[in-house]
Amino acid sequence: MPHIISFNQKQAQKWTCFFVYSTFQSMDNWLLKVKHWQIFLFLATVYYLNQHYLRIDSLASCCITITLMVLYLGWYILLGNTLYQYLPRKISYSLIWFLTSALLVIATFAAATMLFDGQIIFTGLAAIPGLYVFFAVIHLLWFPAALLVAIETKEKPGFSQYAGTLLQLLFWPIGIWFVQPRLNRVYNAIQSDTLDYPRS
Repeated sequence: MPHIISFNQKQAQKWTCFFVYSTFQSMDNWLLKVKHWQIFLFLATVYYLNQHYLRIDSLASCCITITLMVLYLGWYILLGNTLYQYLPRKISYSLIWFLTSALLVIATFAAATMLFDGQIIFTGLAAIPGLYVFFAVIHLLWFPAALLVAIETKEKPGFSQYAGTLLQLLFWPIGIWFVQPRLNRVYNAIQSDTLDYPRS
């Protein structure tokens, strides 16, 4: 009987890992092949709802605001995580550092929304970690921007090479119409097996 239980647990863990991997793989494919107008509608809807609920003072609205912000930031996070998988060989970036910055931004925003009425003012020594929070926000933008250019050019880009893409991600209502077609081309290259990236 213990052997049967152990076997079932191992099988459950195996299928759970497979399900999680398949889900993320599907999300990756969706992010790269979805059209610019679909991403625009998604981000615009999240942004509009977020601005609306920020004006309502209640616990429920705080939770909704945090959820919407996670969805909004989630696009940048998922984009960075997806592009990282298709980096050309011999080009390295720190995904862990990027995800740490993302977690810090989400945690800071959640704390600001729930504890400080949507605003945190860093003064004195607190300004030091405050500066890193500001950097972490920029990190969410330049990481996927740099990865996209690296995949396109097959070399590690300098700041001047991906600065334009960074600005497009920052001003997404306009930039998404230029960035998403480039992601579509990356997806097409993956499907035609013309990208040089580590297969695992």
